[in-house]
Amino acid sequence: MIDALRSWIVTICTTVIFITAVEMILPENKMKNYAKFVMGLILMAVIVGPIIKMMNKQADLNVYISREEKSFNNNDYKSDIKSYVEKDEQDTLDQFKKNVDDTCTKVLKEKYPNDTYTVDSKVQMDKEKGLFSITSINVGVKENGVEKIKKIQIGEDSKNANANKNVDDSVSVKIRDCISNEIKIPTEKINVYKL
Repeated sequence: MIDALRSWIVTICTTVIFITAVEMILPENKMKNYAKFVMGLILMAVIVGPIIKMMNKQADLNVYISREEKSFNNNDYKSDIKSYVEKDEQDTLDQFKKNVDDTCTKVLKEKYPNDTYTVDSKVQMDKEKGLFSITSINVGVKENGVEKIKKIQIGEDSKNANANKNVDDSVSVKIRDCISNEIKIPTEKINVYKL
């Protein structure tokens, strides 16, 4: 330990003497400032190097290199890259779906603010071309206000008060046209239902 400390102090002193000699030799110009900066970095590396080695005795560059070389030779990186690519594609697809849903909801809320909407789109990705496409959009509409009850049955056979889950055709056409114009997809891919 004493020998290592002595060696460290000798190295620091030698480095300081070297830096002082170089500073005295350099001419007075802009280059001297850069040289001082670089020599200051060298001095810091000389001072900090042994401290870092003492803190991390396991730090051996050869061990790290051999471990990474072994991993590289075993093709471990290929499975890692594949899983990262798949996760990235799925995250991008999920974000695309969320953007479509949010855009449709926002457009409908701006155009028809009196109703409540839920949008669920189905999207897919063509991996060869790297393109996203919308396969369908399902829009649930809840008309705010008092709802008419079509038929109520009291007795053994009564199951629900209103079995009609279809939206009025004129409302459905308006919603489909609105989304079709905004998202630029055919109206056939848009399904409107009552919440």
